[in-house]
Amino acid sequence: MKRTICLLLTALMVMGTLIACQETPETPLVVGKDLDNLMEKASQFGSIQHYIPEMLRAPERMQMQLTSKGGKLIVNVDAAVSIPQVDQLPATRVGHGHFTEEDARRFADVLLKDATPLDPANIQPTKAMLQKDIEALQRLKQSGELDKYESVQEIDDAIAQLMQEAVTASEAYVPYAHQFQPLNPDNYISLMAALDDGMISSLFVEYESIEYYKDENRRAALSNIFTGTPASGEDVVQEDDLTEETGFTPEEAFDLAMQTIEKLEIENLVCSGRRAFTFPKDGFSAYEFIFTRTITGVPISYTNDDGNEFNPDAIAPTWTYENVRLLVDETGVSNLVYRSPYEILDTVTPNCKLLPFSDIQNIFVRMLPVVNNFYDEYEKKCEMDVREAKLGLMRIKERNSKDTGLIIPVWDFMGTYTAEGILFDDDYISLLTINAIDGSIVDRGLGY
Repeated sequence: MKRTICLLLTALMVMGTLIACQETPETPLVVGKDLDNLMEKASQFGSIQHYIPEMLRAPERMQMQLTSKGGKLIVNVDAAVSIPQVDQLPATRVGHGHFTEEDARRFADVLLKDATPLDPANIQPTKAMLQKDIEALQRLKQSGELDKYESVQEIDDAIAQLMQEAVTASEAYVPYAHQFQPLNPDNYISLMAALDDGMISSLFVEYESIEYYKDENRRAALSNIFTGTPASGEDVVQEDDLTEETGFTPEEAFDLAMQTIEKLEIENLVCSGRRAFTFPKDGFSAYEFIFTRTITGVPISYTNDDGNEFNPDAIAPTWTYENVRLLVDETGVSNLVYRSPYEILDTVTPNCKLLPFSDIQNIFVRMLPVVNNFYDEYEKKCEMDVREAKLGLMRIKERNSKDTGLIIPVWDFMGTYTAEGILFDDDYISLLTINAIDGSIVDRGLGY
């Protein structure tokens, strides 16, 4: 399945091809995660600049096959090597940013400007809205599907109830003034609005997150892609071109997404990826565009990991990675989720000293078949296909600090896998992440 990534800030090194067949170690390679020592190593270049692709001496591609000790995990590697074309990669300290009342007002002006404000605590459906619900249930009944209902009689009862409510329902929504307030960690701003066709939109702003849904009725379906790794199945199917389904070509949808980001005045974030989905059961399709922060022209790499996995022994509290995810469907910009904005605090070193690619490759060969490999233990089969070795940036947590983290260079080995016959074929699965400075293994789920 062909994908297009809208990030144009990296390029492939053309330095030959590595072909190998490697034996798997019996035990994992252990590398310490002392951040003070890490930053000492990272700062050894000082102000001396080196063209990163030349310094790393990486091949154009990696090609090999790995097998775990128990033989249950097979790793096929045919991966392009992607390296930013820059002279230096920094290490940057960041803190938790937050949204303000002013941000909420600006987002409302852009995303809810053509909608009628509603009282979130007292939304009374109009005749037109109830009629749409009635027609939806009638279509459901005609399809022969039951959805959440246990029988056709239950559908008939629901239709009758809606018809009764429609008798006394008003023709239009009661106008309301959006309520704003200063934001802090303990409160939020919740806005609701109605479009001319009766569609209910919402904008929910917390101290460190913003969520916008143009159609509240699609919230449940979209949870399939906003949480976890999107996998094609009955509920979600990944696509390439949704021109017929949405009325927007991929390029037109991208332009609309970029225009919206500009209007919202979201700065220092670039489009790091794109994908497209069809929701067969819910009857709609949408393009998704993913934005991450850029540091000195190099973007933070996006993967499906949120960074907020709970572990009682974690070195610091959970902290979701910053990103903006924006969707475009047949109505235009339909959804936007912006989580965990960063505040740039200081540059720890402008020019990290990186391990040569040969060292990174050796660590990859030793570690991928053993890190998180429960397949051998439980006699489960898994086959991984590594398609890209990508150098980029990532935020890691600082030990015993709930307030700060470090953005450092890392290698992500991106690919797909098939476990117990189920294919996970999304473009943003990192199968292994290696710290580009000291070679330690990074757990993206934990954030360090």
